[in-house]
Amino acid sequence: MALLLMIAVLLLSLWTWICYLLIKFIAGIIGNLLNPNLTVNNTAVFAVSFFVAGISLYFILFSTPAKNYKTAYIENQQGVLKVTVKGKRVLMAHDPISAFLRQTYEDSLTFLLPRNKGVIQSNEIKELQGRYKPTGTISIDKDEMSIKLYYDNEQTDPYSWNGKYNLQFR
Repeated sequence: MALLLMIAVLLLSLWTWICYLLIKFIAGIIGNLLNPNLTVNNTAVFAVSFFVAGISLYFILFSTPAKNYKTAYIENQQGVLKVTVKGKRVLMAHDPISAFLRQTYEDSLTFLLPRNKGVIQSNEIKELQGRYKPTGTISIDKDEMSIKLYYDNEQTDPYSWNGKYNLQFR
């Protein structure tokens, strides 16, 4: 744990230093254009660079380009409804550069449902990929569907596919 904290502090320091150099360079160019006799305050540049580094690292670490598309596709196959939801997922990062690139791929999940309206309990839902037995519900009302599924019985680990979708019949 201490090693991980030291690495995090080192990365923040390195990123702050890079931001400091970049802001100092830009401030010097702008300062020379506006007033050649102007000197740049190093303390102000450091404060701004620390703020920029913190905000950018926060954005990289705590936001994600992963998203669910708003349309779910439904089709009837021999009396069973096949519902497919799609979205973008982030590639697994195995090195620091990949973590900052934040590349995505398109993924999908298909459910088999017994009916196309009302609240469908988790024991009535079958996943085509069938990795986990979910808990929760899928609600269908006309052309809208709401997924509220969880990986365990305590409803503490939600599916990444949870959300509201517009149904498109195929």
